[in-house]
Amino acid sequence: MLSASRPCVCVRYRVRMDTRQTPGDGFFSKQQTAAYLSLSVRTIDNLIARGELTAFRVTRKLLFRKRDLDALVERHRIGADLERIADEAVREVLGK
Repeated sequence: MLSASRPCVCVRYRVRMDTRQTPGDGFFSKQQTAAYLSLSVRTIDNLIARGELTAFRVTRKLLFRKRDLDALVERHRIGADLERIADEAVREVLGK
């Protein structure tokens, strides 16, 4: 016989499991990716189509690695090219 509290435990467990699937776990769904990058889902689709964002298809779901999302943001950072050029110049001068 099931107790009245049993369904609540299951529901609470399910919610807890969902909240644990966060960026620290390494993968995002398309909707989570859009929220993480503050972009629309359509923009995420466009980034995939242009080859700027890599996705993994698991069954019918697309998954995105957090490190790929962070790399995308870093590549589009304003001033990133200037820093890279300065770093290369310093390495050249120091002979590294």
